[in-house]
Amino acid sequence: MEILELVALTVYRFVDPFPLSTTATSMAARRQLAERRRHWLSARQETSQVTEEECTIYRIFNNFCNHSTPIVESQLAYPTLGSIIPLFFNISARIAGFIDQSMSEQWIELAAEFMLQAALESGLMSDGTVEGGNPLALSFAWGWIPSTYWDNFDSGDKTAIEAELMINDMFANDRGKQLKVDPAWQKTRLKYMSVLSDLQSREELDNHELATQLQSVADEYPIREFERGVVAFAKAMWEFCRKPLLIQIEEGEVKGMTKSEFEDFKKRIFVSL
Repeated sequence: MEILELVALTVYRFVDPFPLSTTATSMAARRQLAERRRHWLSARQETSQVTEEECTIYRIFNNFCNHSTPIVESQLAYPTLGSIIPLFFNISARIAGFIDQSMSEQWIELAAEFMLQAALESGLMSDGTVEGGNPLALSFAWGWIPSTYWDNFDSGDKTAIEAELMINDMFANDRGKQLKVDPAWQKTRLKYMSVLSDLQSREELDNHELATQLQSVADEYPIREFERGVVAFAKAMWEFCRKPLLIQIEEGEVKGMTKSEFEDFKKRIFVSL
């Protein structure tokens, strides 16, 4: 059902009134998500993972945030990409863990663009964030940190932390050992962050000027093409998660496949986008 929810939330998020019931738009859910993302950013700084280039981009993000984003005080009327992206990563991490397979280049590109699209949408719609968080920086706050930082995170939502640990493992360079971030993810994440590094900020910057600059970036990354990529990903995951197929995979073979074909299938599961 989560796969269908991902498609529905992504494709129909602007329908007014929004036709589906979801907790993604609630104030509590958004506050908790922002807290976890800020914790992730803090952990990266404490473990000296933030590069000089990344610090420069964060300073640009902070300049914009100071002038453009309100504090959200109530539930949103519709889900944003920023509120949907945890579902995307949850689904991906579960599949990756099930087949014990690292992320593919195609999936990494889709995931990184998801973060960029979430940042652009947040800035263009001025939907704000909670408790002073930076929506541009928080949109890109996904990846690996030492798992002990999640062990020490003060949260009453154990399910959410379990999901964070699962996602964290997906971004590790050596799954299960949790030694460092996957370099392919780190490189691609920074590449999409850098798309916004050319934004020009001044001490006096109004929302119109910000929107003009963000829209120029959005024009280079059409939202409809991105949505089609998400739907294609969800379709591939839906086919993969059919119960008979899962049972066969658990048993280590798929009917009609040789052993080598089965191993190749596992490697390609995130490539079929």
